[in-house]
Amino acid sequence: MDMKGPFVTHGIDIWYDDSKPNLVYLHAVNHVPVSIDNVAQPQSDSRIEVFLIDLSAEKKVAKHLRSLNHPLVRTPNDIYSLGPFDLLVTNDHVNTHGHLRLAEDLLTFRWNCKTSIVRLNENGAEVVADGLHNANGLGHGPNGTIILGDAAGGDLTIFEVSPGRLIKKDYLALNINLDNPTYYTDPYPNQADASGYVIGGLLDGIHLDQTCRDPNAKIGSSVWIVRRGGSGKIQKKMLFEDDGTWVSGASVGLIIPIKPENGKKEGWLVTTGPFSLQMGVAKISLDGLW
Repeated sequence: MDMKGPFVTHGIDIWYDDSKPNLVYLHAVNHVPVSIDNVAQPQSDSRIEVFLIDLSAEKKVAKHLRSLNHPLVRTPNDIYSLGPFDLLVTNDHVNTHGHLRLAEDLLTFRWNCKTSIVRLNENGAEVVADGLHNANGLGHGPNGTIILGDAAGGDLTIFEVSPGRLIKKDYLALNINLDNPTYYTDPYPNQADASGYVIGGLLDGIHLDQTCRDPNAKIGSSVWIVRRGGSGKIQKKMLFEDDGTWVSGASVGLIIPIKPENGKKEGWLVTTGPFSLQMGVAKISLDGLW
């Protein structure tokens, strides 16, 4: 990585142009530490770093191009890339530290829905969705939609892109603390389409503030696949559950398809989290999900 100065990464995403497949732009949240003389000051000077990777080069490095920042981007968590220097970023809190920040996670009342999604580029920034609670992980949904996880509230929101704003298309309430949603598009839907939103989350998230500080703690996790069925009802199936021994504190789940054999539909489930010492990979059945 070609960059000077501290780099404390969080959310990342990539952008590439089909006409230039060897060039990949990497966007990453960087929580740069700052010296604190006053407790009212932020504890980091957060920004978005833009890197370029040339896949055709003999020596592949992530070359730092520039940093993007703006006062509207106060507590960045995750990124959805729209172009080389154009992206969406979530502000997951209003407060940067202290008891008020913790209260934002625990209190899910309407008055507490004050986080946002900001569009940030070289020309500045604008809020494109607000009135959100704990706006966290952003993901790529079907048909160009954007999926957002409310980590503390356990909700999944699906947005459509519109000039100047994001339009809420759907909303799925779940019963786990979720973080970074993904979408599985079944490439073999002839028998039974197994497509759906894949959600990794915590089984006992209320105690995360204590368990995340213990490197030996086992944080229970689960991964679900969910969708809204033809009748309009939310359908969900658990794909994986663990007490934290295999994967501690899962925050994401991803399904990699396997070509069906003998009529069996399977996939590789990949899951991990920021507090896990390892990544979990397991072969799962995708037959009869819905």
